Amino acid sequence: TDAPSVDRRVEACQKLRALCVHKGLGGALLSAGALDVLVRRASDSETPPQLREAVLAVLVAMASGYEAKDSGEEYEFQPPPRTDTPLVVPFTATEVRKQLRNTLLVAELRQLCRSHAQSLRYFAGLLSLTHELEDTEALEAIHDALSFVEGSEVDVP
Repeated sequence: TDAPSVDRRVEACQKLRALCVHKGLGGALLSAGALDVLVRRASDSETPPQLREAVLAVLVAMASGYEAKDSGEEYEFQPPPRTDTPLVVPFTATEVRKQLRNTLLVAELRQLCRSHAQSLRYFAGLLSLTHELEDTEALEAIHDALSFVEGSEVDVP
């Protein structure tokens, strides 16, 4: 894949991520079937690392359910979330997480992301939203991300 094409795809992913965070359109992307396309692109061994990073960033935005508040709104004090009850997760984020739990190819993505720090971080973040602590395969991938030192040689068996 040529560099301009990759750059355009990365830019498209950045726009999708912004739509999820600033416009709350994660549900629309889910309905349009974007989740499957993004998972396939992330899992493709031919995908360049910077594009995989951008794709994983969109998936994290969709799965997190986070939406930014309008910058024009006045600051309003928000008490910290209660620690004695689970946090409320938007319905769309719950659906995205459920589908990702069933479709993510953890072992393959772990190998593909291993040599690219930012991709590995997004992948670990995604796993933290979609998998349980008891899932050994996901836990090992998160371990890879935590033990990766950016700027040094990757020496993971």
